[in-house]
Amino acid sequence: MTGPLSYTWETLVDGDVTPAISGGSRFKTANTAPTTITDFDGVVVTGQSILVLFTDALTKIQDLSNGSNIRLEGGIDFDSAAYDTMTFEYDDSDWVETGRNLK
Repeated sequence: MTGPLSYTWETLVDGDVTPAISGGSRFKTANTAPTTITDFDGVVVTGQSILVLFTDALTKIQDLSNGSNIRLEGGIDFDSAAYDTMTFEYDDSDWVETGRNLK
């Protein structure tokens, strides 16, 4: 029998508008000033999925229609609240929102 599962949450760099997500799948924000994310960069592959946990209310995710590489449900920018989560999948050109949970 094995023990309980353990997941590592990597913290995105404070203030980074195109944070690197190489080598991980679970990320959390910790912005200390308003920050608008327009892309996730680093080594990414088609079909890659990431989960983002917002630990602040200072992070905005910008929609593709406003010049980012992130396609959000409804085509509207997203303003975070603490403990919201969003999931994304990379489709070979953009990050596509596949889910969100609002707290």
